[in-house]
Amino acid sequence: MTPLRPESANTAVRYLYRDRRESISYRTEVFPGLLSQTRKGDLMDMLGTDEGFVAGDIGLAELQPKEPSSIDHALHEVVEIVNTPDEPTTDVTATTFYQRVMAITEWDVAAAVKRLGLDHPAAAPNEDYFATGAEKKESTARARPAKSSPFLDEDDDGLGDASN
Repeated sequence: MTPLRPESANTAVRYLYRDRRESISYRTEVFPGLLSQTRKGDLMDMLGTDEGFVAGDIGLAELQPKEPSSIDHALHEVVEIVNTPDEPTTDVTATTFYQRVMAITEWDVAAAVKRLGLDHPAAAPNEDYFATGAEKKESTARARPAKSSPFLDEDDDGLGDASN
C-alpha cells in the first residue's frame, strides 16, 4: 500500500442515523486537510458518546427521513474518523470542523426535534433507547469498528490507498 501524501490527504467523518427499528442511513463527509491522531481521538470522544450527537449542531447533514415518524429521533452516531485520499465533499477544513465540535458544550436536542419536525413524545432520546452496561460496550464497538466497518476492506488500515 502506498502511504498517503499529506498534501493530498483529507479527513473522512463517517456517521450514521439509526431509527428505533434499527434502520440505518450512513453518510461520509470528507474535509480538506489532515488531523492528528490526537485530534481524531478528541472528535471520537465528543461524537462517540453513548448519547449520540446532533449532526446539525456541527454542520453535518441530518440523516433522518424527510417525513419522520414515531420511530425517529434527533441523534446520530459516529462510525469512524480516518485519513482518506478522497476528494473533499465540503469547503470546511478538517481543522475548522474540529474547532466546531470542540466548541460544543451541549447538544441542542430540543432545537433539532423542532427543526426536524419530530414533535412526537418519543423524539427526544431517553434512557431506554440507548443500551446500558455490557450492551453499551458492544454498541460502542459497533459504532466505532476498527476493521468491520462497511467502508474498510479486511486488510485496510484506514489510511486509504493513494494509487486509487
